[in-house]
Amino acid sequence: QAAIESLAAHKVNRVLFVMGGVHGTIAELYGPDLDFWRYDVAKFQAIDTFIQALRRADILAAPYFYYFNDRQQRAMTVDQDRAYLRYGMARFGAYANVLPVLSNEVEQKTTDRRGQYDLASHRWANKMGPYLKARAVFGQPVTVHDPMETENAVRPGFYTLLQDWPFFHWTDYMLRQAQVAALSTAPELSDDIPEQKEPTYNLRGYARHNQLLIDLREFGQPVINEEPGYEMEGRSAFPDATDTNLRPWNSQNPDTLIATFWTAVTGGGYVMWGNYATYWFKDPLPGIQRSPTPRHLKVLHDVVTALPFWEMEPANDCVSPADREVEGQLYRTNFCLAKRGEVYLVFSLLGGPLTVVPEPG
Repeated sequence: QAAIESLAAHKVNRVLFVMGGVHGTIAELYGPDLDFWRYDVAKFQAIDTFIQALRRADILAAPYFYYFNDRQQRAMTVDQDRAYLRYGMARFGAYANVLPVLSNEVEQKTTDRRGQYDLASHRWANKMGPYLKARAVFGQPVTVHDPMETENAVRPGFYTLLQDWPFFHWTDYMLRQAQVAALSTAPELSDDIPEQKEPTYNLRGYARHNQLLIDLREFGQPVINEEPGYEMEGRSAFPDATDTNLRPWNSQNPDTLIATFWTAVTGGGYVMWGNYATYWFKDPLPGIQRSPTPRHLKVLHDVVTALPFWEMEPANDCVSPADREVEGQLYRTNFCLAKRGEVYLVFSLLGGPLTVVPEPG
């Protein structure tokens, strides 16, 4: 409860969570011997209690029904999938703060972490997604999360999937996995380039991050970069892990996150914050309090809510780009969001003099 109160105090207003808990716990949702026709009532009651606690703190709850990284849920039949979604929504669907998510990294339904993408997962999502949406009887927004990270897939590759959204006919918004380090290190965002694994953050990555969110607006849905890389100090995803191995998914720090947050906002979207403490089975508050990021999020909240954000659009053409060269290519370092003629929000990666050219108004 104290962790939830701390998040609310710092204006964090949405929590996304895997319904099973963390890596290695998905089987606990079901009956003995992984009986997909039965559910562990006590586990679902615990989820109810968590959603209620978030609701009392005025925080949205976004439960992920599927977490294929544990592989068990891959074995469910179509009828078992529908029964599971129906049961979950019968329990959670009446909560005013629930925004259901079909799956984390949906490609893992049919793709191994180090394999080529098998896009049968997209066909599965486009079958189960409308069913989930139909179960959201109070009109809650629904979505799915993609693409899964993989360091080997090409044609299609990670960067190709990242620039598409094949679920637009049933989703209400996007949850993307656009790790800024992977955007920084790729020589180009090509179908022939696999996702990069170096934990490098540079001006190219932030410029690409901003432009990606702008380009995705063509699908007419709000864009959330759910996984720009977590602030995990290089730790693995296993609870209580102490080993470190810096990768794009676990290497963000408070400084790189500031640039990540604001290049998203000026792209008309926003990002989620992940911290290693949320992988614990113990109180996450001490770990969360080690980071200054919650305070940075409160600043972002206070700035954005003071603006007519819902009426503003990306307007990079209204600010001098202050281009910088990375490996022979120029990338802008100034970014702008505007309600043209009235309000302009500018974020500058490097600071210094800049020029804003507003339209008359």
